[in-house]
Amino acid sequence: MPKTVVSDLGVTIEALGESLPDSLKWEWDDRFDGVLAAFEITGKDRILAVLAAQFGPAWDITNIRDAPEGTRTAIQGFGGLTANQLLFTSDWNQGVVLLGFWWPWGNGANISIRFVPYGLDASGSDIESVKSAFRIAFGV
Repeated sequence: MPKTVVSDLGVTIEALGESLPDSLKWEWDDRFDGVLAAFEITGKDRILAVLAAQFGPAWDITNIRDAPEGTRTAIQGFGGLTANQLLFTSDWNQGVVLLGFWWPWGNGANISIRFVPYGLDASGSDIESVKSAFRIAFGV
């Protein structure tokens, strides 16, 4: 990976792995080619605080129209946003962007979070390097 991706995304991925609760059980998400954990809604405030600290403000259905073009393109590629879903993004000035998806379940009791590498112009090796960083940081 280019140095900026390693320094920026690597630090973010490592911080997420260290800051999120140890009770989260991470798995590899073949559907979106990233990491996934589901948890009970009672843990949402702590997890949202970590995501906000690492990513900044989230995008949702009320503000996604104001998002950078790359963010809008990315979320459409993943099926769009619905009520209560959030999208967190790392800096778009990198070749690979880290997407964080917050998806409450229909049962009202659980939430899934996913972290996925994304890059319209990223090389395959850059994406694979980020996936490798996920596997290390989240133990999958």
